[in-house]
Amino acid sequence: MSKNRLTRWLVVTAAVLLWACAGIGPVTAEKLQGIRRIGIISAIGDKFDVRKVGLTVFGNELTAVPIAAWGIDDVVTAKARALLSPRFDVRPVKYQRAAFAGVSNGGSPLSNAVRSSASSDGVDAYVVFMGNVSQFGTTNQYIGGLGIVTSGLIPQSVVHALYSVTVIDAHQFNQIGFAGAARLDQSLGAALGFGECFIHGPCHKVEPSMGACFANPGQTCKMCRKAHSE
Repeated sequence: MSKNRLTRWLVVTAAVLLWACAGIGPVTAEKLQGIRRIGIISAIGDKFDVRKVGLTVFGNELTAVPIAAWGIDDVVTAKARALLSPRFDVRPVKYQRAAFAGVSNGGSPLSNAVRSSASSDGVDAYVVFMGNVSQFGTTNQYIGGLGIVTSGLIPQSVVHALYSVTVIDAHQFNQIGFAGAARLDQSLGAALGFGECFIHGPCHKVEPSMGACFANPGQTCKMCRKAHSE
């Protein structure tokens, strides 16, 4: 899966979540009454994890590939603005993405990061996109954010875009809504984190060689040339 495909897929899953939740996550009608002006913060896309889950701990591998140049956060912000602007006055937000590094996707740490690093003109709430985490199948391994994971005696790979949407009051900075992105496949197996992905969240099965393509983008193999040209 190429950068462009991953970006489009992430935007689609974001759109599905926002649309399904009537705009900004599972916020009650009562809480929505006071929200007219919103700001959007996206701190999802600065790295892409290339992970291998081995049969034992000695077979586990992880490479973090910097992807800030892909501009995924800008794309997510633009798409969210387009979806929310018919209902809300969406205003630009100045914020430092570095302030959200290592911050959990809910609770006081996230609220404090928004309070200290974000500023916008007269907004009532912030809609914050952050990376989310999931257990990988029945293993003791947890994956998060954007990445690809390969596992099994016969290698299988899945690319994932795990994220959450949190709505934070812009006056008191308390959390008033939260939703984790769900699999588009709503079967029982998907709900339990099984099916083709073994992940609780948006994921898609891909060729195992894609992991090597992301970890070593300079490779000249046919599969890599095809992936990076799409």
